[in-house]
Parts: sequence; C-alpha cells; structure tokens
Amino acid sequence: MRAEFQITPEWISLYRRAFPEQEQYPVTMLKILQRRKDISAVTFVEDNQFVGLLYFTETAETIFVLFLAVDDTLRSGGYGSKILTWLKEYADGRPICLNIEPEDPEADNAEQRRRRIAFYRKNGIVPTGYYLGAQGQVYAACSSAEKFDPEAYRKAMARLSLGLYAPRPYQN
Repeated sequence: MRAEFQITPEWISLYRRAFPEQEQYPVTMLKILQRRKDISAVTFVEDNQFVGLLYFTETAETIFVLFLAVDDTLRSGGYGSKILTWLKEYADGRPICLNIEPEDPEADNAEQRRRRIAFYRKNGIVPTGYYLGAQGQVYAACSSAEKFDPEAYRKAMARLSLGLYAPRPYQN
C-alpha cells in the first residue's frame, strides 16, 4: 500500500461520505492546515486503487488522528489495520490518540460504535477513561500509550485550530 501526502478528489469524496456533516471541517480549511509541517493529509492507494484516507497532526510527544476512513466498498478487508500499521511506523514510537463515540447501547448507531471500538482495540488503541465534549457530542479519548498523557493529547488537538481551541479532556 502506498501513502501519498495529499488530498485527492477521492479523498474528499470519501471524507464527505464517511463523516457526519457536523463533524466535518471545511475541505478548504483542511487543505490550508495540511500545508503546515505538523499536519498531514494522506491518501492510501493499493494497486492503483484508492483505499482510504488519514488526517492527523503530530507533536514530539504524540500523533492525533482526526480522520481515518476506508473506502466503503473495501471495508472489513484489513485496510484500516494496514493504515494504522503505516501510521505506527510513521509515529516511530510516539503514541497514537484519537476520539471516538463511546459505547452506548441506547444510541442509534450502537452496533457501529461497538465495532469501531473493537477495531481500534484490535489495533492497540484503547479508550483511556478520558472524554471530550465537542459539537454537542461526547467522545471517548483513545490512545496506544501505556500511560495516557491528557496534556499531550490536548496540545496535539489544539494544533488543528491554530491554537484557537484548546479542548480539555475530562474523566467521569
């Protein structure tokens, strides 16, 4: 699988299909932010076929994934795990953090949430016990670190807003 550090038309199309509108950033903003050396948009291709996308920011301490998606027609084919394997190699020992909807048996998408958490657990990224409120939603902070550092997580997330928004993770 090949990683290309760019936003392609296929990347944009999948991004718009895979993420709820209220969770999306404007594509123009994503393109501007990814010009910075600490923010990356990656298109994954295998055998000249678009496979998936990744959008993340990095600090010396951590990698924070904002978006990761596999093309709808290729899901459950191991590509998400391949993307995370690529990211772990890129991270070079730094922990990988991300936010997901927490398990909630009453949620409309309860099964999707359960499967997503299981996927990340299988790939070594687990809920930390910290949460974040954003856009009227609650998200579970997940990390590959043995000991989660909420301050490193907060700093990485703040980079995505040029420092204008510094989220505060909390524990229940």
